Amino acid sequence: MMNTLEAISKSSSHREYQDTPLTEDQLKVLLEAGLYAPSSENEQPWYLVGILNKEKVEQLDKDIQAIHQDTKAHFFYAPAAILVAVNKTAKTPIVDAATCTQNILLAAEDLNLAACWVDGILAINNSDKFEHYKKEFNLPDGYEFQTSIALGHRVNTPSRGPRKGQYIIVK
Repeated sequence: MMNTLEAISKSSSHREYQDTPLTEDQLKVLLEAGLYAPSSENEQPWYLVGILNKEKVEQLDKDIQAIHQDTKAHFFYAPAAILVAVNKTAKTPIVDAATCTQNILLAAEDLNLAACWVDGILAINNSDKFEHYKKEFNLPDGYEFQTSIALGHRVNTPSRGPRKGQYIIVK
């Protein structure tokens, strides 16, 4: 197991996955990591959907492609995924979903799994597919999808380029 700073510095977005499925135990570890994320006023407004069925991930991808009218593989043919839904009435649902997602990504790095943050799930919320997925994933009333993560086993480790952000220290 690596330390947190090592996981942060080594993590990268993986867009290639082995066909080997994730185990239910691996998925549970990632879901638990998401549940321990900080949230505004400790609301914990998330509802996580773990998908181990590659065909369901592919169908979700096809529906997102149809909404966007593109052929981009939003989940990159990953064998698993996690969808992060949030309560729309939470104080800061977008930020809360982001902290939850980051925890999952760092846990995936710690487990030596491949993961990629996927934003295409937002398209489902305002589409005719929303009710279908709300029912299929037992999404509570008042919740909508905010982020998602493609998951699998690594084919390789992508190289990381230099960081573009900047910072300043004020004394």
